[in-house]
Amino acid sequence: MLKSKFIDIVKTFSKEELKQFRDFLRSPFHNTNQNVVKLFDIMRKHAPEFDSVSLEKENLFKKLYPGKKYNDTVMRILSSDLLSLAEEFITYLRFRRNPFTEKKFLLEELKERKAEGLFNKHMKEAEALLNKEGSIDETYFLNRWEIETAKVNFLISGDRQDESGAHLLKTGEYMVNFFLMNILNIAQELTEHEEVLNEKYDFNLTDAILKNTDLEKIMTYLKERNYEYYYVIEIYYYMNKCSGSSAEVKYYDLLKNKIAGNLGRFTREARYNLFLILESCCITLMRNGAEIDYADLMKVYEMMLENRLFSDDRRNFMQANLFRNIFYTAVVLKRYEWAEAFVNDYHSYLLPEQSADMFNYTKAVLNFERKQFAEALEQISKVNYNFFVFKFEAKTLTMKLLYELQLFEQGLSLIDSFSHFLSKNKMVSEIYKRQFMNFLKYCRILIKRSQKKEQFTKVDVAELKKQINGEKEIINRSWLLEKAEE
Repeated sequence: MLKSKFIDIVKTFSKEELKQFRDFLRSPFHNTNQNVVKLFDIMRKHAPEFDSVSLEKENLFKKLYPGKKYNDTVMRILSSDLLSLAEEFITYLRFRRNPFTEKKFLLEELKERKAEGLFNKHMKEAEALLNKEGSIDETYFLNRWEIETAKVNFLISGDRQDESGAHLLKTGEYMVNFFLMNILNIAQELTEHEEVLNEKYDFNLTDAILKNTDLEKIMTYLKERNYEYYYVIEIYYYMNKCSGSSAEVKYYDLLKNKIAGNLGRFTREARYNLFLILESCCITLMRNGAEIDYADLMKVYEMMLENRLFSDDRRNFMQANLFRNIFYTAVVLKRYEWAEAFVNDYHSYLLPEQSADMFNYTKAVLNFERKQFAEALEQISKVNYNFFVFKFEAKTLTMKLLYELQLFEQGLSLIDSFSHFLSKNKMVSEIYKRQFMNFLKYCRILIKRSQKKEQFTKVDVAELKKQINGEKEIINRSWLLEKAEE
């Protein structure tokens, strides 16, 4: 019982949800087996960990059926029923959190029952939900399509096809909007996966459709007709223009202005995603050598934090990658006090299993930047590499610290183990692999020369710096150049 699927679910329940679930179990509409209620009441006493030995099946059976011989079949049936009811309960919670979904299913029932008065009443209420300011997200046009489809089906069911034409036209409009908004978003994410995660696709229908679609002509058509949702499609069109190797700064500026000017029209989750899109486009342009820098990226992050749009999760957890990017951007701009305040204020918003490692890692980075190398090495040693999401970056920081502290033998050992790991890891993209491997190559050169305790000549320095600058793909270039100069 300790490893049951039910416990996996119930561990996620808040105190209020535990209470609601008990009420749910006691309702004869959902459950008529009182032993299921009794079983939950026994288990509930061990919340929130649910890890007591009292939760072993044999012990639970004794409390449910005192004096009777243990029956595993009975316990498996009760456990299965409890799991099914828990799944039904969280489905119900999700359903109730979306008023439009409730209306959609109600409208379907009213249509089949031919209750025209109530159908029209609830149709107006459903449209009012969609007309609220701040209601646009990736499902907005799909919801609009469902509303118009419901109208068409209701009219047809009443043999009133002649009244359905205008609504049928709208179904096509909203479906195209839904398609354009989401396919452009998906295409951008696929490009990121290809560049960052080294994923290759033999079959990419999304890319094929976009390459064979004249988006410019579609955008011109919408703009000339002053289309009411032009600004939505425009945002995703500019986003598409800012992704990949052909990204252009002018489209990034247009995208940034359009997002800033229309932010209030989108749901909170959609606003968060728009900022992530803006971040991704900015990083892509920087990676491609466009005239855009970390100061531009910092403006995106400051807007996110100002609007408290650093998470789309209802429990308000921040993605580790976003946390790292915000922190590093501040460090690159030498805004150390801002970076330290950010870490102190926001590391608690990370997942609990990430928070401590990220705190120690970022503190080590700040100590390194302040040339407090011994303190930084002590801090980085507290990071659990097995679970830390940025283990590669933590290893490169360790490498730099070992060099600064002249712990050369340990440095060479790290270079060997890290190089071997990178060469064997298929999950690291070729671009990132070359960046890390080139960094390690020059670290080895610096260490070997330092171990000989010979001075570099000016010619040696110039040649080494020329080689480092000649590498297109390398991390920590400026640090390597600084060490060569020293």
